[in-house]
Amino acid sequence: LWYGEKIHVAVAEVVPGTGVDTPEDLERVRAELR
Repeated sequence: LWYGEKIHVAVAEVVPGTGVDTPEDLERVRAELR
């Protein structure tokens, strides 16, 4: 963007899942996938 490059921006059709930043987050995601 700083050098005038174009990027594509769109509205998300589905809200993405939460991020995995901690070991606790990882365990929560693992539990959701079981």
